[in-house]
Amino acid sequence: MPSLSIVRATNLVSVPNYQPTALFVGGTSGIGQAIAEALVQATSGKSHIILCGLRAMRCYTHVKRTKHYIVAR
Repeated sequence: MPSLSIVRATNLVSVPNYQPTALFVGGTSGIGQAIAEALVQATSGKSHIILCGLRAMRCYTHVKRTKHYIVAR
C-alpha cells in the first residue's frame, strides 16, 4: 500500500478529463459549504457546483465571489 504522502502527491497532479458536477443539499453552511469550497479549490474552479439551501442569499453570497454563476430561485 502506498504511503499517504504519495497518494496526496498523486492526487494533486491528476487532472480529470471531464468537468465534475456536484449537488450540495444544505450547502449554505457547515460541512456542505466546506466540501463545496474544497471541490472548488481541488478543481481550480473547473467544476459545476449546485448549492441547495433554505437561505438563498447565503448561496448567492458564496457564489458571487466567482466569475461564473447562475442563481435560480
